[in-house]
Amino acid sequence: MRARRCCWRFWALFLLSAMVIAWALNINSRLAVSSNANRVLEAEAMACSGADVALSREISPSSPNLHRQVGDGESYGRPDPPGNVVA
Repeated sequence: MRARRCCWRFWALFLLSAMVIAWALNINSRLAVSSNANRVLEAEAMACSGADVALSREISPSSPNLHRQVGDGESYGRPDPPGNVVA
């Protein structure tokens, strides 16, 4: 009798832990989808910003505004060749 109660407790513990792991994986997948959508939205916003700046009549081809960095590694414009420092 005692062995059966112990066995049921292990099964209940196993099912509970499986449910918690499945819930955590579900949350992780939702975060991955959300972060990917956020990156796509940021890329589209950066592309639109770069196009708006490039198509403005006040901007000349040598303007530093065509090569702008907006954060950690986020920029628009043609990348500068290695070793070229833009002031």
